[in-house]
Amino acid sequence: MSSEWPFDNNINIADLTAQQRHERELYIQNAMGIFSRLPFRAGDSQLYRPNVSIKPLNLNERQTFELELYTLSDHIERFYQNRKAVLEHLPGGLYIPVDRVVYDTIQTHIEYWPFTNAGRYNSLPFRIHYSTVRDASHLNPIESTGELRWGIDGNVCAATVRIFANGICFTYSFGVIGRTFAITKLETPSYDGKQALLYSSAWDYMDW
Repeated sequence: MSSEWPFDNNINIADLTAQQRHERELYIQNAMGIFSRLPFRAGDSQLYRPNVSIKPLNLNERQTFELELYTLSDHIERFYQNRKAVLEHLPGGLYIPVDRVVYDTIQTHIEYWPFTNAGRYNSLPFRIHYSTVRDASHLNPIESTGELRWGIDGNVCAATVRIFANGICFTYSFGVIGRTFAITKLETPSYDGKQALLYSSAWDYMDW
């Protein structure tokens, strides 16, 4: 699709006037109406990046979002049952503590991103960032942060879920393989500070 975003993205939003911010916010909200299959309608939001705005989730949106999180958590729990080799490198009992998601604009919010940085319509225009961390100085044994991304068909097409257990972060990447939504990659930090790949969906299709 052709470029439809009329504003400059090479700018610090702190340098925008209140009127300029409002113009961008309104343009983003109106543009989201093009994506009619998304689960939520665009509401009042505030500019977060030059072409992105955010808002907190209302009660109905929270309920719908939590169903998606439970689905991802189920994927994670079933993942270990089928891959014993992966389980040997990980602690058991990893899951998303959905009941502890912190609902405020900083920790958990909807992100409207109807246009890419190049100004074209985005194939993943709707995102939700979440976190269960209420106080970084008092962490629970299991915490989680991440991002779910909806496609123009109204379904979650990609996600990143980070689960923190005993001070170690396990990062799950989700995506569509063929027609199936599944875990595509699992990583954790290695001793040299880089990400160590524990699993890739590509391995399932290799001819060993």
